[in-house]
Amino acid sequence: DGWRGNIYRLAVAPEARRHGLARRLVDDAVRVLRARGAHRISALVERHEAHAVGFWDSLTDQGWRRDERMLRYIKNVDG
Repeated sequence: DGWRGNIYRLAVAPEARRHGLARRLVDDAVRVLRARGAHRISALVERHEAHAVGFWDSLTDQGWRRDERMLRYIKNVDG
């Protein structure tokens, strides 16, 4: 809609974690989305992925925060 950007999936192989790669990927995504006009960016994170939740929680110093107001609904249509 011209003002929101989304990060739907951020994945780093387990052996490549803890080296700053995910943070660099997020920084790059933010740069690209801002250049395309995004004023707010959201990221989908699966609750059961503790390492992912921990990663995103570690980005509060960069302005990221949890939005407990949101739920996601899905429907599989392929069977």
